[in-house]
Amino acid sequence: MYITTKEDKPFELFKVNDHTILGRLILTPDGLRGNGKMTWTNGSLFSKLIKYGSYSADSDTSSLTITALGSSEIALSTDNVNSQLDFDKQLGHIEANEKGNFTDLPYNQYKTSLTTFDWDMSKDAVTFKTTPGELGSFVATGENRDSLYFDGETAFYDLKSNELKIGGVPLIKTCDAIVFTDDGNLEVFKGGKLSTLENCKIVCDTITKLHVINRAAVDIEGKKSYKAKGFYEYNVKG
Repeated sequence: MYITTKEDKPFELFKVNDHTILGRLILTPDGLRGNGKMTWTNGSLFSKLIKYGSYSADSDTSSLTITALGSSEIALSTDNVNSQLDFDKQLGHIEANEKGNFTDLPYNQYKTSLTTFDWDMSKDAVTFKTTPGELGSFVATGENRDSLYFDGETAFYDLKSNELKIGGVPLIKTCDAIVFTDDGNLEVFKGGKLSTLENCKIVCDTITKLHVINRAAVDIEGKKSYKAKGFYEYNVKG
């Protein structure tokens, strides 16, 4: 049996009326299926085939968005993923269907090559999964950041504060300098602003490496701009 919604009247799902679908519901001998866009307070799921359980939704090919807490803006968006959402346990597992995908983080104006993550809905947290020995890439998407990019080992998105917390960042290249981080940790705030990096080592230029600034506090504004203060060391060739 097929039931198609009207444009302004989505179907209400589950035992809580927070979940709706705009599109088509299909009742099969194996259970309820959906084709369209499912929405709820914290996000949305679009797919041509959604498999519904008593309080769950799974799709092997889907697009998922997560809403920034306290805002109508999108915190996370990803396409062509396998989505497993258990609303009873308040857990979600998302995994890309192919390599080369990126997870977009519009609220923070970044994207990452990390495409597998667990979503703890009760704690408003997203933990990205990494392959041991491999680094994920992070690229700024804001116009004023000039596609600043760097690598990191771990990533955690705190939806309560809408902050992206990245660990295991060895260095960041900006202007004609290399900034070596101290503990490898940094935060990305709204609009792509990075936290101040403390106790860094700055080497410039990237070719001669004659100029070194130690114990530096660094504010990286983009690929072509940074501000820093520290202790200057000058190396003379010969």
